[in-house]
Amino acid sequence: KIELCHQRPPSRRATTIGTWQTVLMVQSFLAVLTNAVMFGFTSDQMEHFFPNLVVDDSSSMLAKGTGQYVMGGVFALEHLLGLAVFLILHIIPDMPGEVDKMVKKRAYAVEQTYLEAKHQRRRHITQFTSRQT
Repeated sequence: KIELCHQRPPSRRATTIGTWQTVLMVQSFLAVLTNAVMFGFTSDQMEHFFPNLVVDDSSSMLAKGTGQYVMGGVFALEHLLGLAVFLILHIIPDMPGEVDKMVKKRAYAVEQTYLEAKHQRRRHITQFTSRQT
């Protein structure tokens, strides 16, 4: 009885990853945002790329009046990386061309097999009924 009641449910094939696609897309855009903010406000790389925005090398303090440039740089970087993610998502196909061809070929073969079996079943039924009369 326990063996029958506590079995794993039967597996079902899925055509997509469903809701996880949206979750992964949101996560990728949030990653771009957090990475751009971390680069702009907590990383020492800003000093190396834009030395004129920093007061001196030891304090890592922004020079007076340069905060807007840092914010603009972070904003631009975030948008460029977001655009890159968007382009990658739309340029690279979900399924390679060869795989898509094979899937369509297999679906066509299954459909043809189904239609042939249906046709044979009808032929068999008509032969069986004609013998009965």
